[in-house]
Amino acid sequence: MTTETVDDKATRLLAERRLRILWATDEALSARVRGDSGVHDIHWSRSRGWSCSCPCRQRCSHLIAVGSITVLGRVPKRRPPTSFSSFRFCFQTNIARQQEVQ
Repeated sequence: MTTETVDDKATRLLAERRLRILWATDEALSARVRGDSGVHDIHWSRSRGWSCSCPCRQRCSHLIAVGSITVLGRVPKRRPPTSFSSFRFCFQTNIARQQEVQ
């Protein structure tokens, strides 16, 4: 039996459309992720950084999922994609951008 890594779980949460951005500004963000053991609230602010309501005390899949589709400091002017194919394209584009930065 193989164990799912936090990165793999974050990707699965995105693919299963378990994430919702509730609101976002240039200064803060609030999201909700339906995890395997319940619903978790994710928050980011410029002053406090990231937080998740799950019991994990380190980098969790919920934070990774939200962070992977978020460009901090810039809020998109258009609505998020509604079809899975356009969502997948946006997700892959954000992953490519993150890899360029690293």
